[in-house]
Amino acid sequence: MAKQILVVVSNPIPGQEDEYNRWYSEQHLDDVLRVPGMIAAQRFKLALDGAKSLPGPYLAIYEMETDDPAPDPKQTFEALAKVASSGQMPISPALDTVNMVASVFRPITERKVSAGAAVGAKTARK
Repeated sequence: MAKQILVVVSNPIPGQEDEYNRWYSEQHLDDVLRVPGMIAAQRFKLALDGAKSLPGPYLAIYEMETDDPAPDPKQTFEALAKVASSGQMPISPALDTVNMVASVFRPITERKVSAGAAVGAKTARK
C-alpha cells in the first residue's frame, strides 16, 4: 500500500467562521472520506505562528492509501474535483477558496515514534 497525505490550509470568509467550522467539521470531512482511497481526516486550528505566516489559521490533514505503488498525486485532486462537481461534495460559501492552499505529500521515511510517546500511551490506558 502506498500512502500519501493531503494537506489543506484554509480560511473562512470574514464574518462566517461559525458556518465554515460547522460545514467543515460536520459535513466536509465525511464527504472527503467517501472518496476512494481517503482513509482518515483531521482538522487543526493554528495555535502559534512561526516566523513566516501560513495563508490561513485552519489546517486539514487527509490520509490516503492506494494499491498503486507509485500513485500520481494529480489523480487525488482529479478524484476530489470530480466528486465536488457532481454535487456529492458541496462546498460552503463560507470557505475562502481564493486563499486556500492544498498539497499532496508522500512519505520518504518510515514513521518514527518516540519511546516516551509509547510509554505515555500505555500509562494513559491504565
